[in-house]
Amino acid sequence: MKTKSTAAQAAAMIRKELKALLPGTKFSVTSDTYSMGNSVNVRCEDLPPFIVKKIETILAKYVYGHFDGMTDCYEYTNYNENLPQVKFARLNNNRSNEMDAAIIRHIKGMYAGFEGLTMENMGNFFSHDWDIYGSQMVYQMFTGYRESFWDDILTRAKAA
Repeated sequence: MKTKSTAAQAAAMIRKELKALLPGTKFSVTSDTYSMGNSVNVRCEDLPPFIVKKIETILAKYVYGHFDGMTDCYEYTNYNENLPQVKFARLNNNRSNEMDAAIIRHIKGMYAGFEGLTMENMGNFFSHDWDIYGSQMVYQMFTGYRESFWDDILTRAKAA
């Protein structure tokens, strides 16, 4: 009888917790085992920052430590014998094209200096008024660094 690796066990438990937290949300949870370690990767799309924080909290308990770049060593600081744990657990919250378009519409409606911003030029568009590239502003909106976008989205969702 084949047994699941520790990483696969952790991925299964994380998947179960995410389904309970986010019913109906599409996400992918995969595990990987390699020389000197293992990991779990969670991929999702268009999740707001407050949900991302909840997912990161779930992932944190399945990681048994962290890498210390100053000493170039992995430190075992979070070991829990009651959970299958991995060396690394990562979340990749991708933006869809629809999300990028919504963010660009929001930026153009809220911030002067971004009138020429488009999906096609966001990486090369530079706003001298804000001293920032369009792609940086889109990223900041999506990740919640500039809260106006998600506040606007959530306000509209409550009104609907």
